[in-house]
Amino acid sequence: RQESELGSRIEARHDGYVRRHGFHHQRTLLLLSDGRELRGEDALLAAPGARPRRADAMTPFLLRFHLAAGVEAVATADNQAAMLRTSAGNFWHFRSRGERLTIEDSVWVDGWGRLFTTQQIVIHGLAPPAGINVNWVMKRAR
Repeated sequence: RQESELGSRIEARHDGYVRRHGFHHQRTLLLLSDGRELRGEDALLAAPGARPRRADAMTPFLLRFHLAAGVEAVATADNQAAMLRTSAGNFWHFRSRGERLTIEDSVWVDGWGRLFTTQQIVIHGLAPPAGINVNWVMKRAR
């Protein structure tokens, strides 16, 4: 974690996809200091020593952003963004470039183990053997 005048930056990485797909997953988040914008980058990084793949072999991937109970999401017509409305009436705009975005059903489990139906934003893409970076941003609309 790094703090600056711009905001807070966090980077996390795991190797859960190395054995099957040959990628490390890394997510970088930057929350601006005013709290009105969250910028992110998800990277699928080619893992050193992973089994070789054909140069034209594309790996399908999904990035999932599970939303809290009470948040309603609607995808835009270009499938590149979503408008979010919280139960308090606040609006947020989520945008990703280059990959297809959809809204799907999900569930949320509270601290007592109760299930609540929710939604999730899903980014669909194809990663070449060298990996891919997907940038996205979520901004408060008003």
